[in-house]
Parts: sequence; C-alpha cells; structure tokens
Amino acid sequence: MKKQHLIGIISSLMAFLGFSVGDALRKQLSISDFDPFYIMMWSALFSTIFLLSFSAYKGNLKTDLVLKRPKLSLLRGVTNYLLGFLAILSFKYLEMTDAYILIMTAPIVAIIAFGIFFHEPIKTYKVLAVLLGFIGAVLVIKPGFGEWNHAYLAAIGVAVVFVFNNILLKYVVHKETKVSLIFYPNIVNVLGGIILLQMDAFVIPQGVDLYLLLGAACASLAGGLFMAWAVASIEASEVSLYHYVQVFYGVVI
Repeated sequence: MKKQHLIGIISSLMAFLGFSVGDALRKQLSISDFDPFYIMMWSALFSTIFLLSFSAYKGNLKTDLVLKRPKLSLLRGVTNYLLGFLAILSFKYLEMTDAYILIMTAPIVAIIAFGIFFHEPIKTYKVLAVLLGFIGAVLVIKPGFGEWNHAYLAAIGVAVVFVFNNILLKYVVHKETKVSLIFYPNIVNVLGGIILLQMDAFVIPQGVDLYLLLGAACASLAGGLFMAWAVASIEASEVSLYHYVQVFYGVVI
C-alpha cells in the first residue's frame, strides 16, 4: 500500500471520528434547548479562533487566508451552513440510530456523484463495500423508525448535502490552503448566526455549555482538516466508504 493511500485512509477514519464527537456534543446542546444557529455560530467562532491562532503562531496567517477560487469557497460556506443546520435538526428530533442509518446513505450517493463529476471508476469493491456496510449498519444500530417524522428529511438532507460539500471540496482542495478551507465556511456560520439571532447571538455561553461548545469546535476543526487531507490523498468516493465507521463511533459515544 502506498504511503499516500495509507494517509488517506487514516485521515478518513480520523475525520469521521471528529464529526461523530461533534455530533454528540451538539446533540447534547440541542437537547438543552439551544438554538441550532447559536450552536453553529459559537462552535464556528471558537474553531476560527483556534485556527487563526495556530496559523499566526506558524507565521503563515497572510498566505493561509489567500483565496484562489472565492466563488467556490463561498458556495462551500453556504452548503456547510446548511449541512450543520440539518445535522443538528436530525439529531435533536430523531434517535441517534434512526438519524445515522439515513445519513449512512451518503456513500451510495457519493459513488454515483463522484463517478459523474470526476469520472472516478465505480469499482466492484466500492459497490460491495457500500452494500455490506449499509447492511452491517442496519444490523448493528437496529433503527426503530416509527410514524413519519419530518426530521427524517433532515437526516436524508445531511447525506445529500455532505456529498455535495465534498464535491466542492474536491474542486478546491489542491488549490486552497487547509486553513482557508476551514476559515471561510466558519465565517459564513458566524455571520449567519449574527444575522438570524441578532442580539441573542452575543449572549456568551456559560458553565458546562461553554465547554461543550469548545469541545464541538475542536472536534469539528479536526474533522474538517482530516477530511481535507483525506480527499487530497485518495479518491473521494473511497473516502465516503469509511463513513460507516461512524456507526462504531456512535455506539461507543
């Protein structure tokens, strides 16, 4: 196995670990009746502070923030904002197991989408991996779907928007710095929260809630950076195959 391929696999596993931890922390905050936009805004703000501090420490702040594909970066920010909102809604109103099994349709969408947009071959092992992974996920988490809930649409939306977001990431990952890939979507989250929440956006979180938001920020930052490394190292459709590891992470968390 080539070193780059191994880096891609490890980065994929670490990215989905970061996303799973972030999901769990945001679910706890949403259960405590925090507004989804408030959670997204403060998580993005803390993540941005961590990111800029590290970049400034390395002395690369100016070059790290230069954009070569600003329109695509803005579009990524908007889709990332939508993705975060749908994820919080789905985990707030659904059991984690029900939400995850719907989100686990993302690899199926990804194989088709990346085959169309980037001509990544739809190989037999990818198809088998998706089928076995999805069946395994159903057997492990045993979703208990009841009567129709509109939140199911949010979970399906997470799967579709996640793939679309990764398509945009694939277009810019070799052109933009890793810092800018995280920074500009975060700025959209922060501005969106301020516009929608107005004065409520400036209420500083207190106590345990502050630590939960800090944890969510760190987890999301790690997930985003590892995802960028993964997509830059191996085929994006292969990265999606490791999405099923979130079933394991979810059960443990």
